[in-house]
Amino acid sequence: MAYCAQCGMWNTPDTLDCACGEPLPAALPVAPSYAYTPSAAQFAVLCFVTGGVYCLYWFFKLWQVTAALQLKTTKPWRNTLLMLLPIYNIYQYFSLFNEVTAGVDQARLRPKVPIVVLAILGAVIAASYKFLPADWWYISFLAFIPFAIIQYNVTEAQLRLWGESVKPYRYHWGDWLVIVFGGLILLLNIASVVLIPADNPHPWVLPGTIGLAALTIMALARFGRGTSIPKVAVAVIASQ
Repeated sequence: MAYCAQCGMWNTPDTLDCACGEPLPAALPVAPSYAYTPSAAQFAVLCFVTGGVYCLYWFFKLWQVTAALQLKTTKPWRNTLLMLLPIYNIYQYFSLFNEVTAGVDQARLRPKVPIVVLAILGAVIAASYKFLPADWWYISFLAFIPFAIIQYNVTEAQLRLWGESVKPYRYHWGDWLVIVFGGLILLLNIASVVLIPADNPHPWVLPGTIGLAALTIMALARFGRGTSIPKVAVAVIASQ
């Protein structure tokens, strides 16, 4: 089934143009085993509790998935490792999100905020710890917000191009281990702020950052879910 991003209608696989006149993207028959489709909220939790370290794995998955969306081959491990090289990593970072933009375009998605702009915003927030006062650096943890919006669009693109073959994302044991370990580190940081206030002239910054992150993740869980394309497909087929 080919999905029309313009009107939301499903079409038979051999249809080139939807009834509304919109050209249809070439749908892949089956999603690859490495398809990566967490909701914005699922991704946000993993990114936040690790202080952004999870993004290294995310970059790897983006290289994989966006190449598949464009029917291209790539070397995701090599591309991800190159992002660790000083100076060159700037070029590699923008190359990645240009690829993400191209992959999202394949599904005829038009994000309200361009992917590259979100990537720049995320990088600026993530790097803010370098110039913020010592007790303000936790604000850099909020870089997950623009990154989660990017992941929302990547998940949408996979759902629209690969349809029913995309499996819902569920946390596996590795994800839960990351969440528990990261959560414990955050709790220890909160305890240090409360118990040693002399070393933290602004003790409200960390709890405030965590509170804002929690509210954002709840909002993403409510409004940032990927469209449930398989359920839509079942409803359309049943109505015919």
